[in-house]
Amino acid sequence: MRLKRLFLLGLAFTACCFFIQVNAQVDFGVRAGGNFFNVSSKDAGGNKTDDFSLNPGFHFGITVGATIADKLELQPGLLFYTKGFQGEYIEPTVTTASTATAFYLELPVNVIYKPELGTGNLLLGAGPYIAYGVGGNFTRTTKVWNEIEEVGSFITTTKEELKMQFVNDRADANARKILYGKPFDYGANLLAGYELKNGLSAQLNAQLGLANLTPLDDGKKQDGSLKNVGFGISLGYRF
Repeated sequence: MRLKRLFLLGLAFTACCFFIQVNAQVDFGVRAGGNFFNVSSKDAGGNKTDDFSLNPGFHFGITVGATIADKLELQPGLLFYTKGFQGEYIEPTVTTASTATAFYLELPVNVIYKPELGTGNLLLGAGPYIAYGVGGNFTRTTKVWNEIEEVGSFITTTKEELKMQFVNDRADANARKILYGKPFDYGANLLAGYELKNGLSAQLNAQLGLANLTPLDDGKKQDGSLKNVGFGISLGYRF
């Protein structure tokens, strides 16, 4: 099932490329950069929870650009993204820090407005994306404060490193892996940047996940929500 969905994601990208190739002059490019992601979560009562913080990561991939109107370009891409979150839980004698790094294959389709500015073009764009979770890593570090008479206080530290998984239903989860959420994600992109005449560009990216990643529990829909949100910076080059 996972291979089938990855195939469909690749097929969608290929279809986008074919469509714009037969309708307009196209060029290809590469893009890579750093990003910071978190999750927006709500509990069963609809209250927003603030237990998580930004997780630094990266992205890279290929893009295809086609002029569809004066100063307007359609730009699909196929990118590898790391997303996720960090969290820290503090108790009187125990502190637990966790980092969840989720791996996604992502297909954005942005419409970019490109007016001339100086020796290049301003980039202002927006569009939807779909993504599929393909794995990830989870790290948990636990520090315990110990107190022993005639010895004093000392700290013991343990570190666990586990693999991440995506499933639609908790009943299908592997107990030896950490569950992140449902594999399919979708949402909206915003970008702003600048492109030189030689094809080099830099842009700021923002992403708002709209899909609720909370999995079912033995076929039953669960209250609450979990969504990806993030921002980053990219460097690109058009051939």
